[in-house]
Amino acid sequence: MAGARLGMIVQAAPLHDIGKVGVPDATLLKPGRLTSAEFEIMKLHPSIGANAIDKAMRQALAAADDAAATLAAGAFAFMEVAREISLNHHEKWDGSGYPAGLAGDAIPVSARLMALADVFDALLTRRVYKAPLTLEQTTRIIRDGRGTHFDPDVVDAFLACREQFSEIAARYVDPEPDPTT
Repeated sequence: MAGARLGMIVQAAPLHDIGKVGVPDATLLKPGRLTSAEFEIMKLHPSIGANAIDKAMRQALAAADDAAATLAAGAFAFMEVAREISLNHHEKWDGSGYPAGLAGDAIPVSARLMALADVFDALLTRRVYKAPLTLEQTTRIIRDGRGTHFDPDVVDAFLACREQFSEIAARYVDPEPDPTT
């Protein structure tokens, strides 16, 4: 994968969790384990995000004349990649993910890439509900998910450039929380 498609995936990746704006803060920021009902609410965020992106595209297209719509084709291609990632980044290679239970090659490549990057970030980063894991622990979990959670080829690519992942994560690490505030 290279060229314009890869560039759009890279640029659209930060929008993968845009649907979390539709999840109550009490659920998003809960310091402990989610209840099954809270998890069902959290599982709505991929669809919420994809629907929001789709609605934005439809509204923009409806407001545009033919010339503007033709010029907007590149922006819509980017937004379609963002929608695809948002909707599918919690699908799992073995079909046990959500929201649609897609498996294998039925999951768009963009979402397969985002799935691994999202888990890498979630494991390695402090969250309100957990301490960060080490790079070794994170790598083991990703390697163990090869062929079940993750596309085997994506895991292999990750392992080949794991140090680059680690360097980027270190560059953007969140500061330790101040216990006095």
